[in-house]
Amino acid sequence: MLDHRFALLGAMVALLGNVGYVVDTFRGRIQPNRVSWTIWALPPFVIFAAEVHQGVGLASALTLACGLGSLAVLIASLRNRYGHYRLVATDLCCGALALLSMAVWALTSDPDLAILLAILTEWLAALPTVLKIYRDPGSEGRVPFLLFTLGGVITVLAIQQWSVASSGFAVHTAVTSATILTMVMLSHRRAATRGSVRTRV
Repeated sequence: MLDHRFALLGAMVALLGNVGYVVDTFRGRIQPNRVSWTIWALPPFVIFAAEVHQGVGLASALTLACGLGSLAVLIASLRNRYGHYRLVATDLCCGALALLSMAVWALTSDPDLAILLAILTEWLAALPTVLKIYRDPGSEGRVPFLLFTLGGVITVLAIQQWSVASSGFAVHTAVTSATILTMVMLSHRRAATRGSVRTRV
């Protein structure tokens, strides 16, 4: 277990991942799915408020960093007309489910339940990006999600007292980012394999 101050390092690493994602969006190297990033920009602020109410401490810095970073990515995609991925019906359906879960947690006054429902919203919001990676592996980068994963892991290791409020979002960030990173790497490898097969043919 790390000193609790390492949670600030975890937040900075995650925020660095967002900075890289924004830069790559402006350069056209990454095309973010606006459904995912629009919804990802909302729950962290609600979770952050619940964490502050619960007295989580420095571990809440990761949540705030993810909220601000997601908002920056969304703005970057809006400022660059080529910096977003085209939407399809499945993206909109996933977005609708995420908004539905968001409406449910807006009605609860239990901070822990609000955090869990907000995390569910984040998971549902990730589906359009996961589907995008499968359709177009080149539309996402590995480094940002590697940094998101590291930021989440560092924060998890810096947690002193475990609870839904203190660990829920950090664990979610680490697991979700690692999952997306794995999919990106596998998709890139699959695309490279197909390219080498076509070259030999």
